[in-house]
Amino acid sequence: MQFEKNFFDAEYIDDFFVDSRMKRFWAASIETLEEINKVCKKHNITWYADWGTLLGTVRHKGFIPWDDDLDIAMKRNDYEKFLRVAPQELPEHYRVFDGDSEKFWCNNAAYVANWDNENYLILEQERLKKYHGCPFYIGIDIFALDYMYRNTEQEKFRKQLLMEIWHAIAAVESKQKSEQISQRIQTIETIAQIKIPDWHGDDEILKWQLRHLSDTVFQICSEKEADELAELRWLYVGEYTGAHFNKEWYDEVVYMPFHGFQMPVPKEYDKILKGMYGDYMIPVQGTASHDYPKFKGQMEIFNQWKKQVNETRNLERIIQDLMGENQ
Repeated sequence: MQFEKNFFDAEYIDDFFVDSRMKRFWAASIETLEEINKVCKKHNITWYADWGTLLGTVRHKGFIPWDDDLDIAMKRNDYEKFLRVAPQELPEHYRVFDGDSEKFWCNNAAYVANWDNENYLILEQERLKKYHGCPFYIGIDIFALDYMYRNTEQEKFRKQLLMEIWHAIAAVESKQKSEQISQRIQTIETIAQIKIPDWHGDDEILKWQLRHLSDTVFQICSEKEADELAELRWLYVGEYTGAHFNKEWYDEVVYMPFHGFQMPVPKEYDKILKGMYGDYMIPVQGTASHDYPKFKGQMEIFNQWKKQVNETRNLERIIQDLMGENQ
């Protein structure tokens, strides 16, 4: 993508200071999204801006000033299709993280990164030029939209089962006693009428099995049985109790500007944003769900490297030298 030269200038946006590093990070994120979009177009996969990206698109025509990640969503069938084709279609060094490609991936969302090593700054001229001088690792979250049972008792039962699974994962992660974990597994097996395979005392295998089971439970409701869609993990574990939406709201896509990129959003974005955030047009700083900036850890790695090799230039100067901007 081409950006206006002044796009990369530091500035205040809604009384929040956005520096040039963050502008480069934004541009690199959009470039990464472009690669995802190419795969989706080729394979007829529909996707939508989601959460803060949807909010930023509508309210700011780009990133929320105090946010720095991109979130997108797909209906479950498109999501599963994307996970099948993306690893072969994305450029070299891109990596798709999900429960099938990563043995111990215990997240219910997927994640696409533009590099295969998170703890790494890529100070290479060709790559810096492609990503507008951004040396940082970029990752984009992809969430699946699943159908919710029209029958409230069926949905209540599914919620109970999902909560038991997630509580069991939390128990494993917090190193609870083995007998407590075994009791939770027995409860899940009784509710679901299944038998979880023996994990031979390996907590990582157990967590993966439980995560895989939760994904299976997500998909048991068909479109014919549903009036609504939701990202069930956010709905049931997060604080977004209003984040379940009429399935027809996602039937049509409209395109809105996002720093020059045409961002696909559900046609009924206003209703969806109200369900997520209430009065969403009033900006509230400090609402990002992760530490800002995302590249904070990578900057720490860079500073350690500087000390080791006695490098005197700051990161911006190194980037400018590599890209020939000082010539």
